[in-house]
Amino acid sequence: MANGDLIKLGTFYLAGTKQARPTKPWRSDLTPPGAPSVGDIPSFSAGQTIEIRDTDANDAYKIQWREVNDGSKKLLISDRVLLAYVSWDDLNAQGLVTGKTITIDGQQYKLRLLTGGSNYRSGTDVYSGGSPTTNEWDRIIVNEGGFSGLPSPVASDLDSTQNSTDFNSAHNQYWNWFYMYSWAQEVYTGNSARRAVRGSLSARAGGQLPFVGSPPRLRVAPRP
Repeated sequence: MANGDLIKLGTFYLAGTKQARPTKPWRSDLTPPGAPSVGDIPSFSAGQTIEIRDTDANDAYKIQWREVNDGSKKLLISDRVLLAYVSWDDLNAQGLVTGKTITIDGQQYKLRLLTGGSNYRSGTDVYSGGSPTTNEWDRIIVNEGGFSGLPSPVASDLDSTQNSTDFNSAHNQYWNWFYMYSWAQEVYTGNSARRAVRGSLSARAGGQLPFVGSPPRLRVAPRP
């Protein structure tokens, strides 16, 4: 297996009910520029359990992951957000921020968020990327690490304009970051009541939000 390979593995369950893989991977209450309609990502309600179970026989319920080989680590990174309107605290309470060991089809994995940096790379510029630059979002999603087999964003994916060009770009179609924040692991260094988020405004955009009100992107990596 190689970088960028598409792996269909596991099925997402919310409050015990299996969820189809979003085919319009943005929020259900908005239509991004260039999109045909509102999205179909499920929304979280307080107290719901978040699980990934064995792979369903129906292809519509299979999660899609991109394989990334990073030194001695092999990661499987979801190619789209799976759940909207869930807080960082809700994820943390279920062990999903820094890692929870789960079993899918008899194999153990560690389910967690990517790292995204604890502050802006340049002053208060949300488009500058995350700091430290060793964070996984910039190294892998933005491909500053130069991973073969993974796409790199073009200039329009990185600028401060949000339009249909961003929606239709090859990089967004690959990672589905447009108009969808992804929680990162880190506490924002400028305010301990906030957590780092990435994506939405551009492929490299970063920011910080309170513990509640933003959609994460779930990640999984095989357990060492």
